Amino acid sequence: MKRALCFPGVLIALFSTCLFMPGTAGAAPNRFQGSIAPSPVQPPATGTYTIAITNQPNSNDNATEAHIGIPSSFVVDGLISPPVASIVSGPCAGPSWTVASLGVSSIDLVAPDASAALCDRGTLGVTFNVLVGPSGDGTFPWMTQLSAGPGVNFAAESQPTLVVDGTPPPPPSIDSKPANPTNQTNVSFGFSDTEGGVSFQCQLDGTGFSTCSSPWPYSGLTPNASHTFDVKAVDPAGNESGVTSYAWTIDTAPPPAPAITSAPPDPS
Repeated sequence: MKRALCFPGVLIALFSTCLFMPGTAGAAPNRFQGSIAPSPVQPPATGTYTIAITNQPNSNDNATEAHIGIPSSFVVDGLISPPVASIVSGPCAGPSWTVASLGVSSIDLVAPDASAALCDRGTLGVTFNVLVGPSGDGTFPWMTQLSAGPGVNFAAESQPTLVVDGTPPPPPSIDSKPANPTNQTNVSFGFSDTEGGVSFQCQLDGTGFSTCSSPWPYSGLTPNASHTFDVKAVDPAGNESGVTSYAWTIDTAPPPAPAITSAPPDPS
């Protein structure tokens, strides 16, 4: 983009002298966002991951180089399933990038030519296999860089962050339940967990756990029988809590008619 600086002519009154100079008025900076999936995961965090690097709208330049820093606790497979990269979405989707180098601490990628550059609103997907990961819990940033050649760098608005979580949530609490005993064959259970972001799985009478949410109803239960409700919490990494149970009896049989054991004579 250029802007003009004009000076009134002294000797020639019919026109002004204008110098065109590089300008930055209205220019948008180069920006990108990075993310990693899956996350969170359980230790040792081995398996396949995809890092997505998105060139943000209105960036001035198309990116031709990418760098991914590998955290020290991880080993990325470079032989059996080496990293692959391609532009997976956006106006420039399709072209594959080349893995220029894979070391202990980084993955370096380049566009094979200008036609494969990462345009604005385009997303570069880098898929790789982790052979060794950390043995415990932690948060691990995979620091990424994007550039359009020497000296043309992009600012990171977000970085891929892998959460490793091997700690199960606490067992859920059952907050509402039928009375014991009860004569109701349609019942409902309310439950919650002190750890946020968990999902729940429920089962009735040992028939197998399945996804549920609070409140969770059951209808048409077998009368004059005992029943057991079980619920457990599952965190986003897949860790399961212990099971919380409640047993109760449904009694719909009326009692026998009472016997009159003493009465006044008739007549009296």
